[in-house]
Amino acid sequence: MTMPATAGESSLLDLRSFNPFGPHVARAYEFFAQARAHEPVFFSDSLNAWCLTRYEDVRRVAADATRFSSREAFPRPVGLPSAAQRVMDFLYDNPTLLLTDPPGHGPVRRIVHEGFSPRAVAGYEPHLREIIEGLADQLVGRERFDLVRDFATTFPLLGAMRVLGFAPEHADDLGRWVNDLLTLLASWPFLDPDGLRAHGESFAGAFDYLNQVIEQRRRHPADDLISFMVHNEVQGRRLADVEIADVAVGVLAAGWETTGNALVSLISALLAEPERWRTLVAGRIAVDAAIAEGLRYDMPILGTFRRATEDVEIGGKTVRAGDAVVLLFAAANHDPAQFAQPSEFRLDRPRRPDMAFGHGVHNCVGAPLAKLELSIALEALVARFPDLKLDDPDAPVTYKPMGQFKERTELWLRP
Repeated sequence: MTMPATAGESSLLDLRSFNPFGPHVARAYEFFAQARAHEPVFFSDSLNAWCLTRYEDVRRVAADATRFSSREAFPRPVGLPSAAQRVMDFLYDNPTLLLTDPPGHGPVRRIVHEGFSPRAVAGYEPHLREIIEGLADQLVGRERFDLVRDFATTFPLLGAMRVLGFAPEHADDLGRWVNDLLTLLASWPFLDPDGLRAHGESFAGAFDYLNQVIEQRRRHPADDLISFMVHNEVQGRRLADVEIADVAVGVLAAGWETTGNALVSLISALLAEPERWRTLVAGRIAVDAAIAEGLRYDMPILGTFRRATEDVEIGGKTVRAGDAVVLLFAAANHDPAQFAQPSEFRLDRPRRPDMAFGHGVHNCVGAPLAKLELSIALEALVARFPDLKLDDPDAPVTYKPMGQFKERTELWLRP
């Protein structure tokens, strides 16, 4: 199933029906602008959650881990087929990085942060460059290619595998497992029992593989993130295997989905007006500036959840203890109170703080790696395809039904 980015409806302002599985993902920024103007904090029946569209509201909640908890923030699935339920119980019942609040969140994050420090990431660069440039070389000489299938879904997965220390020959298995996990997390309310069972049984194989790699690195350390997490301590303790497995799954998921989708959105925006690409090719704008504006302009993820631990007023609305709150990072990045002409893609935009990698204690720990991968990928495309263009500028844009993730189905280009 795909969702076309059509403009057939006259308005999207049925706030209570906001649903990322519907037309809102394709017309997200139009919807956010309408909501921000009429009811910037609104309740969505579809999500059973309060949704925040203003930059300052999102920043405030993201920074307040005491009153807005990540633990049980995401709706907990129940009553699923046994294999799918096992996957969900693993994620919800263990002290995972994403679903843990301070102070328990701190030790895990500190050791993972060391693994993604600028010095650590710099050590990965030669390997990442070899992977990304090799894939870009394979596109040379083609009459046209699909950036999604032929490049953007491949290099982030291979890069994440190299960082973690997974063997390249397991790429197909890991890609399938991560896709099954993300499908379960994003789409479980909309899957039939057979679909739930199939995705759950498939991902269950990842548990055995991860445990094998962790045990192997315990006996034979290597120059990779798994080894680093296995053999280093924080506050006098080592990470548990389940914590290491959680981080590994998170790195793979982020590496495959968000980084690749960010590149696709960036290339689409650059090629929408050919002069933008020519400006980049000519070196009149820095690659880092283009990436920063691309991440602000069209994030690969709409937002994330928190759960209120006490009654709180946000934007004139009373959020009760136990209520779910959706931090719409993508909406915050289009708030005119923070960014002038936010709906315009501007390569010369002055840098201001944004929500491209979140905010607060749960901001993206892998941001340095993602930025490096995007930089290498964009440089590789610029160097090989100075005349790159959209194959069909009028082609409809379609998205996979991936909830808060914005994943285009294809982007055909001509060198």
